[in-house]
Amino acid sequence: MTLYNGPDAGADIVNEILVSGTDVISFDLLASEISYNVEIETSSTDLQLTSSDDLTDGQNDIGAVIEDFFTLENGDYAFNDDNVVEYLQTSDSGDQVYDLQAVVDLAGINAAYDATQTASLEIA
Repeated sequence: MTLYNGPDAGADIVNEILVSGTDVISFDLLASEISYNVEIETSSTDLQLTSSDDLTDGQNDIGAVIEDFFTLENGDYAFNDDNVVEYLQTSDSGDQVYDLQAVVDLAGINAAYDATQTASLEIA
């Protein structure tokens, strides 16, 4: 399956469980323009991909949301091997693709998530 998300197309919701095989999401953006976000404050397991500029207002207006890209296991984020869009292709990558699990900083996400959980415990 190949997904395409161009500028001003609106955020696309991707649920990989509906299809199988190797999945590629293509963006009409340079690799340096793409950012990812995980709403750890709400323990979301979705991966949001969009432009860095799009995320400045905290909303994903032109990117994609990959549902259940992660799982929460024993209080830590892990990759959900059942619902994976494996690759990202950008406008400057040509025939090359980026492995999404290699690009996403899982340790950084877990550190940020742990910090929010600690802060929640201290406030209560």
